[in-house]
Amino acid sequence: MIFNELASFYAGHAALAKPLPYRNYIAWTLNRPHDEAHDFWREYLKDLVPQTLRIGQRPAAVKVPARRRGRGGNTREDVTRRCRNVAKENQITLNTLLQGSWALCWHIIKPRAMSFLERVFWPADGAIRY
Repeated sequence: MIFNELASFYAGHAALAKPLPYRNYIAWTLNRPHDEAHDFWREYLKDLVPQTLRIGQRPAAVKVPARRRGRGGNTREDVTRRCRNVAKENQITLNTLLQGSWALCWHIIKPRAMSFLERVFWPADGAIRY
């Protein structure tokens, strides 16, 4: 059925229906009972045992030898290889590792970043600027 519709559209014999506004979906999700969804996910995930990443000890300070400073340091390939190894060891995707890393960075800088964003985008006069 989907293939026939796609072939018909591709051949120019049919047009796509106008998409509904996204706010309709948001309204639909907000009006749904949340208890059923919570119960479903609690039951589905009841046997899940969370695992922490086993990345190892983080050094207090990283010293870079003089010969490795600047252009002779870690190459993109080295960093990519190490990230892939960490992801593989922890049985997660590289994307998951990078998203988690970004989340940790954001958690650390958030107080300062939010203060800056609030001053720039949400000033005292209440006018939101983009």
